[in-house]
Amino acid sequence: MSENEDLITAAEAARMLGLTRQRVSAIAHTGKLGRQIANRYYVFTRAEVEAYAKRPKDKGGRPKSDLSLNMKYEAPSSVATNGTY
Repeated sequence: MSENEDLITAAEAARMLGLTRQRVSAIAHTGKLGRQIANRYYVFTRAEVEAYAKRPKDKGGRPKSDLSLNMKYEAPSSVATNGTY
């Protein structure tokens, strides 16, 4: 990195990305976000953080509920219910 690049801290990067500082550090540790270590702390170039913010978002996390899953306790229409299962 050249000296004239705008370096920002993990806390500033977290504000830009809408994440926590710990999450930004974890992303940097995996190598998905370029970093440089200065005095035991991660620092990033503003351009790297802006490029990371523009990347396509992954669809991680829990899937949204499906309406068909909400009907799992209903008896199928082809089965006659006589009170026993």
